Amino acid sequence: MLSSAAASRRFAMPQPASSGSRSRRFGFPDSVLLDTVVHADGCGNDATTARAETSDGLPVEVSFVVADPPAFTRCVVRCSGLTAGEFLKEPPCIIGADGAFLLIRVIFPRRLERRCFTDFFVYRSGPGTPLLELLRRPYPVEHLSDHPGILSCGEHFLVVDPRWLFHPDGQMRYNLHVFSSKTTLWESKVARLACGMEAYLGDFVPTKVFSVEGGSMAWVDLWNGILLFDSVASDPEVSLIQLPPLIPINNRYLRRVSFDDGLCCLDPIRDVTCSNGCFRFIEMGFPLLDACTEQLTFRWKATMFKRLVRPEECQWEPCGTETDSAELSRADSCSFSPDLLPVIWDSKDNQLTFTNLICTYPTMDLYDDNILYVMAKMKGTDPSGWVLSVNTANKKLEKVSPFSEEILFFRRIYRQCDFLKHLGKAPATSHLLAKIKEEADLWALAGAKRLRELIMEMIELLDTNFLAALEQLQNIETNVESLKRRYNWSMPLVFSDSASSLNPKIRYLLAPIDVTESKIRVAHGALYNVPAFLDLNKKKDAAV
Repeated sequence: MLSSAAASRRFAMPQPASSGSRSRRFGFPDSVLLDTVVHADGCGNDATTARAETSDGLPVEVSFVVADPPAFTRCVVRCSGLTAGEFLKEPPCIIGADGAFLLIRVIFPRRLERRCFTDFFVYRSGPGTPLLELLRRPYPVEHLSDHPGILSCGEHFLVVDPRWLFHPDGQMRYNLHVFSSKTTLWESKVARLACGMEAYLGDFVPTKVFSVEGGSMAWVDLWNGILLFDSVASDPEVSLIQLPPLIPINNRYLRRVSFDDGLCCLDPIRDVTCSNGCFRFIEMGFPLLDACTEQLTFRWKATMFKRLVRPEECQWEPCGTETDSAELSRADSCSFSPDLLPVIWDSKDNQLTFTNLICTYPTMDLYDDNILYVMAKMKGTDPSGWVLSVNTANKKLEKVSPFSEEILFFRRIYRQCDFLKHLGKAPATSHLLAKIKEEADLWALAGAKRLRELIMEMIELLDTNFLAALEQLQNIETNVESLKRRYNWSMPLVFSDSASSLNPKIRYLLAPIDVTESKIRVAHGALYNVPAFLDLNKKKDAAV
């Protein structure tokens, strides 16, 4: 069996993502297993680097060493405000992830020249150049909880910190402290309790938080269930979703080892994820890890369940078939390192064996329902080990990747996320086009409105001028009629001939007047129709 020291020497920083991996941009995979423990050394990829300042004004830089799953992708933080010793004593952690955003907590220990303080940073991988933003102070409470969550809202984000508190009326309620990057302000809200929640007054100790589609968030306590907060940004309501009961072997063993009336941590054997509108739950059991057995081995079985996020009346249902480590075989594409081979391979029976490995912290792949990730160690106190990728459909061990931590953690140290797929993207084209169209429409609307105003002013002016011209033409017509009457009356006095002889002469003399009168009437009719035409156009413009 490989010693712990040898294993520690064997492990190194993960290899960069290969070009043949399922990739989007910069040769990076769509999703990664992100090591939530931040590291102080290592050369991060320049394409992922972002910079900011701490609340004390010191420069801080964040970058990532990207690797294909199941290898861990690591976050590297460089800051002159942290020595190597301080970094190892209380390393920064990634405590939240959603979309392009990561929430990073950095603790700066007390020194002679400074107080102890904690800064929270939000890393945004895209669109555009990666950005690092110091979370605005003052915080709504002296200290944020251990499990604040982050919710992606397009190019903006919300940081949400729930608190289970007594209110003046003596009732327990959840207060939500919410920071919006859009307003750059903190806001406190009281979440409405869903039906039946009033009776739930137990301690809720979350170990995980993630977003749920539709602007909701979930905090998971692997003993007590899922607290689902709906409509976080507007009118939050909280409901409790119970988890399946412990499988029999775990119920017997874990209930027995609980101490001081407390409950032991279930993080090593349970996990909850959410994808495609469903909660997915997994629990590992160790059938031979029982005090009644004569031989102690670490064979394991994994049982999976799923249920719809809504409605609340949905029940957990088995998902797929139970996965037994004793039934796993090696995929053709799976290769072992020389150090791992004697531990995991039974040369006598020519098959895989997991009796010498402690397998814990199962995680279901968010993007492939058949893939399960498991952490494997030779000793529980060893900070080094391997991450196994298991296909639960065909019962194959597909990939193995080593990992090494500087210090030992008795908690889950990785989470799956897809923040790198936003890296280097230009701002969303559809969003930009919509914005440009909106601005163009506003300008067009303003321009069209002004154009209509000018047209109306011109119509009013033309209307006035045409009416004045019509009035003058009517006056001319009246004068012509008067002249004609006078002409007809005076002609018999001028000529002494008979009436029959006068008519042709009168008609000859009146011909120019008749022609003029006819032209005046045509012009009069045309001018008379202009106001009606202008009035019709006014009504059309008003309707537009």
